[in-house]
Amino acid sequence: MTKVILAAFFLAFTSNAISQDLSVTNTFADGQTASAAEVNQNFNDVVNGVNAIVRKDDDLFNTATGTNAFISNTAGSSNTASGASALFTNTTGSFNWFYIDDRDIAFFHSGDYPQRADGIHPELPSWGNGQYDWNGFLPQQAHPQESNPERGYLASWNNRPARDWWAADAHAPYGSAHRNDILDVRLQQLVEEGSVTRARMVEAMGDAATVDLRGQEILPHALALLESAPVTGDQDSAIRLMQDWVTNGAMRRDRDGSGNYDEEAAVALMDAWYPLMIDILLPQVTAVEDVDGQNLSLMGRDNKPGAGGSAYNNGYYGYVGRVLEQALGTSANPYRALRCADTDDSNACRDALADSLNQAIEQLGGIASMDSWNVDESQDQIQHRAIGLSGVAPIHWQNRPTFQQVVEFTGHR
Repeated sequence: MTKVILAAFFLAFTSNAISQDLSVTNTFADGQTASAAEVNQNFNDVVNGVNAIVRKDDDLFNTATGTNAFISNTAGSSNTASGASALFTNTTGSFNWFYIDDRDIAFFHSGDYPQRADGIHPELPSWGNGQYDWNGFLPQQAHPQESNPERGYLASWNNRPARDWWAADAHAPYGSAHRNDILDVRLQQLVEEGSVTRARMVEAMGDAATVDLRGQEILPHALALLESAPVTGDQDSAIRLMQDWVTNGAMRRDRDGSGNYDEEAAVALMDAWYPLMIDILLPQVTAVEDVDGQNLSLMGRDNKPGAGGSAYNNGYYGYVGRVLEQALGTSANPYRALRCADTDDSNACRDALADSLNQAIEQLGGIASMDSWNVDESQDQIQHRAIGLSGVAPIHWQNRPTFQQVVEFTGHR
């Protein structure tokens, strides 16, 4: 059997999210509560008693722990999926390892992850009395891993490696909308059509690299909610513009090199509308962006295209998409506390969404000037770092991985 894999240094797997409260609280895992002053004082006491705090990159300083795994894998010591997983069990770096041969595809998520005490919730503080300390690290069988999934492929792009797997405590990128969805829908289509070739794999990757995640995952819900009531005038024109963009794949690409995106007006409206959606639809979330002058949000609003290329790896995409689904009555996993525009009234949510669209249109100069709506494509372009005396010209934006390769296996080693 022939197996084809496209490796693009995508690190993690299909995005699945669980519903969760977003209210800021000092409730502890055991149900006790403490005032902000008590929490701050306890924290200060701990910090003041520490002579030095050292943070180190586990991949950088503990690379030696994975040396044997690299050597053994390169030498072909293992020629089975289970054997490859076992090789990387003791690798401390948080990493997704892929295995493929002419028979199997598999992945294993390596790293040292704490075995939390019973009663601990990763998003809530716990008392520092020793009762809730870590109990060593998770065993190999508890790590995210999969072999020969029924869907016929593995897709990974820095997203949640397994259902209910938590991100690091100071990081919250995992949600119901993630850039891996852009890749996933294309691979699913390839499998369903039954024509997985190297050329089509590359094509799927290339298309995914120019998609605006917001256009694919958020905009369809927004347009459906707006159309749940009659729309006329400027809103109708804007909705038709965005529907056409979604139908065409919600791409940010300039195929003729003109300096303008192929669907410039739609991209311009998306860029203007999304920040306003957040301001108006997510007051419960934006409230934590300024708490006594501090931004307590664990991620940025929008990981938009820019000089580094990589985009849509984290942001409020899941929040916006899911509250819109809740207003539409289509959410499979509604939030317990978060609501669209902080209301359970779907009509009020729709009105708030329509207001955000009106503001975006006005910001761009009105529907009458749609043909002149502009995106500064130079702000999206990938900028290269010159090593020698000569620099490298910027290139069109693409949501690029670290490296790309396509490998086809026709026999077993």
